[in-house]
Formats: sequence, structure tokens, C-alpha cells
Amino acid sequence: MKRAFLWGVQVIFSSVVWILAFISMLIGSTTTILLTVFMPFSKVHTWLSAPSMGLCVRFTLSKFKVIYDPKLERKRPSVYCSNHTNLLDAHVACASIPMPFCGVMDAWHFKVPGYGWMMKASRGIPVFRRKRSMLEDLTREAKVRLEEGLSILVFPEAHRTRDGKIQKFRKGVFRMARDAGYPVVPFAVRGMYEVNQKGSLLFKPGNVTVYVGRQYETANKSDEELEALAEEVREVLSRFVERGELPEEVEKGEAA
Repeated sequence: MKRAFLWGVQVIFSSVVWILAFISMLIGSTTTILLTVFMPFSKVHTWLSAPSMGLCVRFTLSKFKVIYDPKLERKRPSVYCSNHTNLLDAHVACASIPMPFCGVMDAWHFKVPGYGWMMKASRGIPVFRRKRSMLEDLTREAKVRLEEGLSILVFPEAHRTRDGKIQKFRKGVFRMARDAGYPVVPFAVRGMYEVNQKGSLLFKPGNVTVYVGRQYETANKSDEELEALAEEVREVLSRFVERGELPEEVEKGEAA
């Protein structure tokens, strides 16, 4: 009986979260689409898009904290490499990445009515996985975003975790970063697996902490060196997400 009651409470709570998130995203996306006709996306992102998307994390009533590495150059366009946990990953990024950014996502996202229009307006980069020129296309689009002063959010795991642990990284986004002229930044989110998991529409409040690392340079690195860099970035994410460990040089007081 108690378990059924708690499940019912969670269903009601989750329904409220979905409704509030839908309203926030509807208003934010519609206004973003309209404003980008007259203004650069970077300004619209800062004033409207990111705040409205970031609100969705707050709707879960989770405690939310961001720790910025003291060496992070906050206004330098970078490729932010995030772990992939649930439906709110992009919303967490909107509440944490300290500058305008766009995302890399499967091309089918752009075909969804409403949502797809928002992705286009927000300068998202489509991925056509079956194209032989996929990496070249990504790099070309990334160079354009760099000229616009935008950072890029990527999920090197490619798929959401099923056990809360960091999966193997795909190296393509690191080559894209190098060839387009971006450094990479570890973006580690701890606690979201307890808030929502892949395959579930239910939410519950949790303790979410984000660690935004420093820039790691990619310029002039060979493919082999990039593979080593990818493993180094993955280890930063794994230590924080799975064990709550920060790099030794990071002071825990550097939180926003």
C-alpha cells in the first residue's frame, strides 16, 4: 500500500514537472524563433533561450550546484563534452555553460515540428550518421559556429547511460574540435541518474552537481594524441560522476 501511494505521488509530481517544462519550453522556443529573425542567436540565447531551458531542471525541485574550474576561460568558445544521462541533459547545460552554445544532434531531431524549428533557430548541428562525409560535414559546420562565437555541446558516449556509469567515448567529436579550432572542456553532471533514467518518464528530486572543467587544447594533436586526450577527459568525467572526485587543483569553493 505504501509503495503504491509513493508511486502515485511520483506520477503526480512528474506530471507537474512535464507540464511546467512544456509551458516553459513552448514560450521560450516560440519567442526564440521569432527573435532570431531580428537578432543574433548568441544574444537571444543569453537573454531568453538558456534561462527558459534551464528552468526545467529547477522544476524537479532538485538541489542544483555548479563548480567551475578556476582555470576555465568562461568566454572562450569550446566544445563541452558531457556525460549523457536523461532527457534533461541539455537543460542542465543551459543552466551551467557560461556562454552561448549550440548542440550536436541526430538529423531527425530537426524534422520534429516545433522542436526541430527550435533546434534550427538555436544553430544546432545535424548529424547524418550514414553519410561517409559525416565528420567533414560536422567540422565545416563547427567552423561556422566558431566564427559566430558559439561553443558546442556534445555527448561523446552517443547514448544515454543505462547504469549511471560513463560509457566508452567516440572519438569523432574530438577530431571535429581539433579540425575546427576548438579546445575541449569536460562537463560532468553528477546526480541526474537519480532524478530520471532512460526509458522512464518519472522524475524525483535529487542532488545535482555539475563540474565544468578547464580547456584542454586540441591544436596540432595527432589522431593518436586525440585518443589519449579523449581518455583523459573521460576519466575526469568518470571520477566526478561515479565517485564525486574533483581534480586536485580545483577548490570546492569555486561554486555558483
